[in-house]
Parts: sequence; C-alpha cells; structure tokens
Amino acid sequence: MADNVGYTPGVGATVAADEVGGALYQRMKIAVGADGVNDGDVSSANPLPTTQPLYATILDETNTPILYYGEAVIGSVTSDPVWRIRQMDITGTMTITTWAHGNANFDNVWDDRADPGEITYS
Repeated sequence: MADNVGYTPGVGATVAADEVGGALYQRMKIAVGADGVNDGDVSSANPLPTTQPLYATILDETNTPILYYGEAVIGSVTSDPVWRIRQMDITGTMTITTWAHGNANFDNVWDDRADPGEITYS
C-alpha cells in the first residue's frame, strides 16, 4: 500500500492551516515511530526524540592552575582541526573559562592548545 494520500481542495475533510504573511501553511501534528508504527503524537508527555552527539574528551592538567579541556567527535586525531577547546584558569576559589579563538567551534587543533602563537583564548 502506498504511504501517500490524495487530497482535493474543497472536497472532503477540513485541513488545518495557519496564515503567515498572506500565505496559508498547512498545520501538522508530528507522530513518532518507525515506518508503519505510530508511537503517539509528540507532546510534553511524549517528547520528540533527539540524539546528543558523543564526544571524545581530553583534560590536560600539566600546567596547573591552567587546564585545557577538549572535545571532538569520537575517533578524531589530536592533530586535526576538529576540536572545541576551552582553557580554565583555576586560581584561588575562582575558575575562569575562556574559549579557543573566543568561540566554542569545533575547528581547533588539540596539539596547539598551549601554543599562544597558534591559539588565543577569550
């Protein structure tokens, strides 16, 4: 049996719509489940499933009180520009966290983390 359903405007059931800027957009309910299976409508009791990526992590404590924490997709090489690196300055009772190149992008080389000529933190 085909998964598609035909619809002729003006005939049959009413379809919900929302008008935005003069155009009608069809409103839909999202249901979860594998093909051919309905595990129920998305709601606060049945939220939309999501997957959080898993990252490899490295913590470098060789220059305490300055620590470096890196994350990248599992299997990444430390010499590739695929790392998100933060620097943590743990002086006294405060911890100050800064990011490589001032952002949390996954575009840094872990091996360059402590080289001020390669990476600045802000």
